[in-house]
Amino acid sequence: MDSDNFFIKQYENLLKKLPVKKTIIFESNPAFTDNTWPVFKYLYDNMNISKDYKIVWLTNDRLKDKMPTGYEDVELMNYGSNCKSLRDKFYYRYLLFTSVGIVCCNRILGLNREGQYSIMLQHGMPLKASNGGYCIKDNCSEALCVSEFFKDNYHKDFEISYEKMFFCGFPRTDYLFDTDNALEKLNLNNYTKVIVWLPTYRKSDNEKVLAFNIETTNTGIPTINTIEEIERVDAFLRENNMLILFKAHPVQPIDPSIANTLTNFKVIDNDYLLNNDVQLYQLLGESDALITDYSSVYYDYLLTEKPIGLTLDDIDKYIESRNFVYDDPFEILKGDKILNNSDMILFLKNVLKDNDATLNERIDLKNRMHTFQNGKSTEYAAKHIYEKIRELS
Repeated sequence: MDSDNFFIKQYENLLKKLPVKKTIIFESNPAFTDNTWPVFKYLYDNMNISKDYKIVWLTNDRLKDKMPTGYEDVELMNYGSNCKSLRDKFYYRYLLFTSVGIVCCNRILGLNREGQYSIMLQHGMPLKASNGGYCIKDNCSEALCVSEFFKDNYHKDFEISYEKMFFCGFPRTDYLFDTDNALEKLNLNNYTKVIVWLPTYRKSDNEKVLAFNIETTNTGIPTINTIEEIERVDAFLRENNMLILFKAHPVQPIDPSIANTLTNFKVIDNDYLLNNDVQLYQLLGESDALITDYSSVYYDYLLTEKPIGLTLDDIDKYIESRNFVYDDPFEILKGDKILNNSDMILFLKNVLKDNDATLNERIDLKNRMHTFQNGKSTEYAAKHIYEKIRELS
């Protein structure tokens, strides 16, 4: 152990001897999104937790001004790796080791002491294998699991003990049915069909996922190798007053200039949504179809019973690089298979004509995978978390 790590360990041991404070930390990546955001909103807006607890949101300097209005008493603190000053680094660890509650869904913030409640709300159920790249290893009080269907793969892939699983629907999926006029806010409510495209990453500079990199297309967009191919898609969309909103995976950003000359193929990012007070799942709720691949958003979108296109042109490379938690992923992945540009146009035609050949298969999967379908997962999770924290404070 080097001297810096020794000093940090001693500091953490000292913090564990301090009384637990009535502070609750909230985390999502990006900030103010995903499963943590609706839980925070319910606790703040409906249960008035800021009256009795200090509330801290972990973020970074760039996103601090993205916090929606109405939460001015919430402290915005840089996440550990974003802390620049020595003071902030010390204060960050102070919060981790003295707060009574930790609510996170992306970064694993840990269960750091006795008298603390820490819940991992997760950002997706297992589909692609983590291969040790994202293991919670019981480093929390509880971890949300969407249903019994996922529990064995959740246990195996994320190393969560069955006893620590909290069964609940993802809070973010409530937004699929409570959309708050997302398309109107984005001024996109004049299209015949709106399709959201959410790929998982193929290639990234992020050190944590370098081992899983595979060769991607020349454009960085699955199945689309040339500008001519994307222009062909854009022309079809324009002729039929349709729109594709392409949102790249956070660890594989795409140059938005690729869409500069396009009219009906738009590249968006999280800032675009937050600037317009729209959550991603509100947008998904108002979309007419989804294009994805091996992303766990596939599971969530099943709840809408709307068409899904699956870009599977590189599935063999993905199996070789990372693999899946299922022996046969095609037993789970049901939708229009898109292997090339022609398949993409065919899928768009099917969406336009309301043809959905795999709907019944997806409904069957939805009912097997999702126990919670009443749009009240946020309320259930928030009340559960509140009771757990109140017991300790």
